Amino acid sequence: MKKHVVFVVGSYGKYMSPGANIASKVWAELQSSYDLDVTIITRKEHYDDVVDGNENVLQIKDGATCFHHKCQEKLHLTKGMKRAYYKFLLKAKRAGHFISMIVRRNSYSPKMKRKTLRALKKLHAKKPIDVLVPIGEPHDAMFAGLAFKKKNLSVKLMPYQLDRYANGLSLYKFPKLQKGLKRRNLKSEKKIIVYSEALFVLCPIYPHYQQEFFLDVIDKVIPTEHPMIISHGENKKITDKEGAIKIAYAGSLDRKLRNPTEWLQTLCELNDNSELNVQNRLFSFGNCGDIVGSYKEKLGQTLFDGGKIPYVQVIEEYQNSQFILTIGNRSKEEVPSKVFDCMSYGKPIIHLYFFDEDPCLKYLEKYALALCLPIGQDRIKENAIALEKFISENNGKEIGFEQIEKLFEDCTPKYVASMFYEKI
Repeated sequence: MKKHVVFVVGSYGKYMSPGANIASKVWAELQSSYDLDVTIITRKEHYDDVVDGNENVLQIKDGATCFHHKCQEKLHLTKGMKRAYYKFLLKAKRAGHFISMIVRRNSYSPKMKRKTLRALKKLHAKKPIDVLVPIGEPHDAMFAGLAFKKKNLSVKLMPYQLDRYANGLSLYKFPKLQKGLKRRNLKSEKKIIVYSEALFVLCPIYPHYQQEFFLDVIDKVIPTEHPMIISHGENKKITDKEGAIKIAYAGSLDRKLRNPTEWLQTLCELNDNSELNVQNRLFSFGNCGDIVGSYKEKLGQTLFDGGKIPYVQVIEEYQNSQFILTIGNRSKEEVPSKVFDCMSYGKPIIHLYFFDEDPCLKYLEKYALALCLPIGQDRIKENAIALEKFISENNGKEIGFEQIEKLFEDCTPKYVASMFYEKI
């Protein structure tokens, strides 16, 4: 009888979360290459995000996140009093979240933990679970997995930790809270490792984080690279000589972690001092809408602000653009998964980094068509000159997927899935 493996992830539908995108590569490879029965428990984080037609995908509604995304969408589409109204709703929601976080002393959702646990119990009664793989983040998936494991000790718990928990910024949202809550959350995180058969973590989180805090259970920790190097099919042949040279960016923007201000200033500098016809096609979400909006009038056709789009449309945008933009985090231990996804297209990449220890740099050094620009107010003019030269010299160039796959073999789903199968 086939072993039943269950993945618990964030949004996996029309709008795919980064964690679900990573995990989907692993479970797709496990299904195609090994004799396993795989089920996915995902969450509905947008009102129009519905997963139909696949009995192996179970969807749980996350009403709070649906509301949050709806308000963000309205902020992008409305003006005047309506926009002020939705901005007020978002601020009120954040204030409520802040207060509840102080009371609970963590920021994961107890409600979503309970919903996930109920879904696991119901599924287990219908089709017994052999292996449970909760993906963190969302962090509540990890704790739902722990609660389920405590009641079902025969089930192998094998979390895939894509982000730090107790020592990471995503848990607290407000960094000042970290100092007071970190010790308790470290204890909670260790419980997950103790009850786990194995804990898979993304490089370069390992070995720094786990060796610092969980040395006595370090033998359970298995590091993997991002399994994001996959073929997206042939890129579109861009033959419009008179059209703008397109630079595509899709993903989150954040005032503290991934601020686009200096990039937009670099575009202004390029726009004012170059004859290149360039358009940055920006498909972003997060808390930088006001920043992007403030540059629309000055940049004109050079900036296209498309808001958040489904992952299938992201693929189309990358295929139809001559260049792809990536932005690093302000973290030494977290690599955005989109960097690997973007390299898969073989197109020239413009990468922005905020400090010399950006872990993305070591990967992009191996990628022949990459321009890495250090971000800073004193670098605007210099970066604009480098950008103009890079675009002029590399417009239309590509790297074949076979070469990319060979360079980054340990970043392929086949390689990472084999590591999971050894423990399953």
